[in-house]
Amino acid sequence: MQNEKTIYIVEDDIDDMLLISEAVKSADHNVKIISCEDGAELIEKIELSPNEQPSLILLDMNMPKMNGMETLEYIRSSPAFDHIPVVMLSTTDNFSLIESAYRAGVNTFYTKPVHYQDLKSIARQLTNFFINGQQKEGI
Repeated sequence: MQNEKTIYIVEDDIDDMLLISEAVKSADHNVKIISCEDGAELIEKIELSPNEQPSLILLDMNMPKMNGMETLEYIRSSPAFDHIPVVMLSTTDNFSLIESAYRAGVNTFYTKPVHYQDLKSIARQLTNFFINGQQKEGI
């Protein structure tokens, strides 16, 4: 099993990718971040690197090639990857889409916040819970 914690961030918007990466690094500077532009790139990377399995996948819902729901369904249907925690970060606040994500097996869902401080707070919650295994109130 790997010692280094790795978070895969799957996001097609470069600005969001940079902000999310920066927020995660501010929450835990020891985590390794691997960026993917869409679900197809994520699947390719995790299939080609079985020794570098994600500790957590942060997944956007709306992406080209392979969107977040398709990616989530693939991960949950694969015995090699179904144990990996997946968190969706999306601009949608559509209840039926969020409900669909939970039915498909997402561990948690966040609507992307408007303010960077809120994104940092989400990153702290995620790293505390999924990376460092410390349940904090409010998670």
